[in-house]
Amino acid sequence: MDAFHGLGTAGAATLRAVAPGISEALITTAAVVCGHFPAVIAYNQFTARNQSVCGGIDDFCASC
Repeated sequence: MDAFHGLGTAGAATLRAVAPGISEALITTAAVVCGHFPAVIAYNQFTARNQSVCGGIDDFCASC
């Protein structure tokens, strides 16, 4: 939004008009991507543990 506002106030499409908005968007995107790594790791660990428990329950039920 800041990049488009910069274009509107400058009246011309120059790098100087849009650079602050673009840099802010890139920094925000990088922060969000870095924040997703712990979530993906936790999801994978939870899924692996869940599959292990379900496998144990299936083995127990098969032996009955």
